[in-house]
Amino acid sequence: MAYNQHTQSRYGQCDSYFTESHDDGIYVLRAEARERQRSIARMQQRALAEELSRQTAEEYQKDVMEHMMHMEVCVTRVVQ
Repeated sequence: MAYNQHTQSRYGQCDSYFTESHDDGIYVLRAEARERQRSIARMQQRALAEELSRQTAEEYQKDVMEHMMHMEVCVTRVVQ
């Protein structure tokens, strides 16, 4: 970020400016490390979500099939 004052004032022109650079040094290293950590955390979160989804599907599969069979029997009785 750079700031340069070009307006005239009663004190004369100010040629000094403030420059802050994040293009090198420790700031970039820290930002890259944070981004790597976030990426790893996202991958772990997705893997955990997939595993929980798989476990839940296995756990409820029998109940779902029993419910489907029950509903099929009920519909068959109503139609007859």
